[in-house]
Amino acid sequence: LAAIAEAETAYVSAISAMEIATKVRLRKFEEARPLATDFASQVVSDGFTILGVTADHGERAGGLPMAHK
Repeated sequence: LAAIAEAETAYVSAISAMEIATKVRLRKFEEARPLATDFASQVVSDGFTILGVTADHGERAGGLPMAHK
């Protein structure tokens, strides 16, 4: 956490929004419901920059070995 606090820019992946919303929908992370419904504004207000995902990222991720699922 110290590295994040000291960083000039701290990024959070847009995929994190999907992962959190999925866990909330499956009732595995109910306490994150506010974050699941307002991810972007909450993480930006906490000082993070949202790292977007492109089609190229998806293609590369899809080509990773099974250990990265």
